[in-house]
Amino acid sequence: MTLIRRFVFGLLVLVGIVYVFRAASTLAELRSTTDSFIASSNDRDFVADYNVFFVLIGLTAAGFLLLGAATAFYGVNALRDAPVRWRPWAALAWTACLLHVLWLLYRRIGAGILPQEQAMSRTLTSAAQLAVVCVLYMAGYLLARRERKDETP
Repeated sequence: MTLIRRFVFGLLVLVGIVYVFRAASTLAELRSTTDSFIASSNDRDFVADYNVFFVLIGLTAAGFLLLGAATAFYGVNALRDAPVRWRPWAALAWTACLLHVLWLLYRRIGAGILPQEQAMSRTLTSAAQLAVVCVLYMAGYLLARRERKDETP
């Protein structure tokens, strides 16, 4: 197993574990997370839509929980030199990018009470995290895809 392959899949395992724990804690504290989000958005209309945000935040957290579990599972299999299929990694890469776009939106809305400069800094940091995570998942997909091409005669 190449060093790059071990590094990428090892990072993906760590990312998956972090997602599982953060998503589980968000789901465990969903009411307070929703309250905090609505308060930090600084939008009085959001209070009337509490149930909508409760469901959206819960669904996104559940999505991250599933993404993290699947990432850790497939990453560990890749580290164990098990055959790596590219289709799951393609699905994980697309799912990760989609969920991170939603997360970026939540972070931007949740910065409503911050001064403009801090809100922009927070948004740019979140956008950079989105880019890094998407590149990491795409690297996992490309490594899995490359492995498949190497096996075909």
